[in-house]
Amino acid sequence: MSLKLKNLHILIVEDIAPMRELTSAVLKEQGVGTISYADNGESGYQAFCRLRPDIILTDWVMPTMDGLQLTQMIRTDASSPDKTIPIIMMTGFGSPHKISMARNAGVTEFLVKPFSAGDISKRILNVIKSPRDFIIAPGFVGPDRRRKKDEGVGQDGSNKRVDPEGYAEIIKANHVLQAKVGMGQIPDDVLAKSQSLIEKNIINFTPIAKQFLQQFRSGLDIAHTEKYTNRKTIERLIDPVMQIKANARIFKYELLGDLASIMLNFLESMNELDEDAMAIVEAHHTTLSRIVSDELHGDGGANGKSFEEELQAACKRYIQSRITRQRNAMKKILSGDTDKT
Repeated sequence: MSLKLKNLHILIVEDIAPMRELTSAVLKEQGVGTISYADNGESGYQAFCRLRPDIILTDWVMPTMDGLQLTQMIRTDASSPDKTIPIIMMTGFGSPHKISMARNAGVTEFLVKPFSAGDISKRILNVIKSPRDFIIAPGFVGPDRRRKKDEGVGQDGSNKRVDPEGYAEIIKANHVLQAKVGMGQIPDDVLAKSQSLIEKNIINFTPIAKQFLQQFRSGLDIAHTEKYTNRKTIERLIDPVMQIKANARIFKYELLGDLASIMLNFLESMNELDEDAMAIVEAHHTTLSRIVSDELHGDGGANGKSFEEELQAACKRYIQSRITRQRNAMKKILSGDTDKT
């Protein structure tokens, strides 16, 4: 059966206009027939209800309503016209914790930015060719989070789940999209052409990057005023750094994206920021701002490699130092050698 993506309708929910336009161009090149748009979760939900697309591609971090909230609303709201619609989450987040959050919200597929044209097509073909049962249970509504049957539990293993409360309902996987678009593959030459759209784009990312850096700066300023930093403090820094990491490489700022990726991993490993950690984050903001203000495209050559190595080393030294301090503190507690007041 040949693949007829011209019969497919995809809704893109993305607040960054250039990314929305580039993603649309890639999908059109691959043959998708109808593409609709929304710039945040709230308008995305309205478009979903009004247009009834076949698949939703949504960003995570957006104003008004983010992609996670949009997914939860589609899956659980009484007004949702199709709770089982495939939802592909596009985001710069890639940690196991974030992936788990998305799956628990009811996301069907997870697409980490920056992505290739092949990555996009793979996720779309996955939801078409491998539909999953839809689960309705206490605390979870969405596609079955397990992709494989249990082993060693008998012939009915596919229906047994580690859920003490049980399932209220299981909606068996349907093959509507297969009937609509077929089961073929996207030809290699088509994938190559759509990938070239990404590689040859001339979108100016500088003003967008400056907005994210200003958000990063605002988060740092707030952190300096707080007596104690916590996870909320760190999340204010994570979101703009993630956005830079997610988009910079696609728009020819490879060094910017690489450095943001290092800092994102550092921040996601933290639950609080002491003075040393804040100094690392401040230095990182300064470096990113310099790259953007000087419009340093590409990987930065030898200097760029040096920047990456220095930042990686600083983050590693800090984390190792923190582990050592925590280990020593625990030894004191266990030995009873603590200061008494």
